[in-house]
Amino acid sequence: MEIKSFPNKFHRKRLADFLRRRWLTLALLIALAGLFLYALSGVEFAEVRAVLRRLSAGQILLLAGLNGVIVLVLNWRWWWLLKILGYRTAFGGLTLDRLSAFAVSYLTPGAHFGGEPLQVLTLQRCHGVAAPAAILSVGLDKVFEMFLNGLVIASLPGLLLLVYGGVGLSRQPLFWLTPLLIFLVSTIIFLWFIRQPRPLSALVEKYGQRVLRPARFESVHRTVSQVEGELRSLPGRGISLLLGGSAISLIGWLLMIGEFWLMLYLLNPQITVLQMCFAYCFARAANWVPVPAAAGALEAGQVLALGLAGVALPVALGLVLLIRLRDLAFATIGIGWGGVRYYGLRSQAEIERG
Repeated sequence: MEIKSFPNKFHRKRLADFLRRRWLTLALLIALAGLFLYALSGVEFAEVRAVLRRLSAGQILLLAGLNGVIVLVLNWRWWWLLKILGYRTAFGGLTLDRLSAFAVSYLTPGAHFGGEPLQVLTLQRCHGVAAPAAILSVGLDKVFEMFLNGLVIASLPGLLLLVYGGVGLSRQPLFWLTPLLIFLVSTIIFLWFIRQPRPLSALVEKYGQRVLRPARFESVHRTVSQVEGELRSLPGRGISLLLGGSAISLIGWLLMIGEFWLMLYLLNPQITVLQMCFAYCFARAANWVPVPAAAGALEAGQVLALGLAGVALPVALGLVLLIRLRDLAFATIGIGWGGVRYYGLRSQAEIERG
């Protein structure tokens, strides 16, 4: 029997890209597992258990409540963006939909991305939001998230000099100027971008035909044109959109940093603010590693960062366990709510057909 070859170069390229991504993920997992096992080689798990036992029931409830507030604040930004686009959505349902999207992102390679299509779908099916507005709201929400995440990671070189280089804040322009420069450049690019007549279509027309089939290209181009229709309504509100979104994001990030500090403080009251900031930057950077749930990257990063800061290894591992339990709890809630949404939509479709 003759075995047919791949019909064209497009299919061969897609297969090669798929295999390359999987080998990269596997190589990263092996490397991270090796680093983590090496870090664990000198720790007694009884010591980690003793560190976690320092937490009282009241302290655990405090951490859980603070995490709930953080989820609500981050969802507030998405809800506010939809309101600007002219859609009033149920805040509670939107929050749970965000957790469902988080579960998808968390359990797929790259903890920052993956759940966005689910967010768009639930906005359309469950909240009555038109596809262009749904795509734009999710995209803008992600822009704000990545923007502040980049500022935090950009602070890492300055923190390295501050903690280990013996350079004071007043003498360290890198600590101050790098995040400030990123903020100013990003603001200018954002305001310029939303004032362009066809910013997204131009990119799709330039690059889309090279990687997409004709039918798929037409579909993507049509959707992008519709999104640009929504985008054209924003220039008059560009400043308010930028300031409002940044303010809500800043509140959320301050709460997340506060929650991270509280976890570390409860495990090790001697922790300093600079040590906490250093470890937090490593935790955020770990989420960029393209493996599910940043597996191994978070653990190795915290062991390295806190170890360099002179914090005991059991404290670092205790912190990692708290972070993992928190994320798995939110992912479980998101998966459960996603199942409720799925069966609800399926039942509705059956009723409409019947």
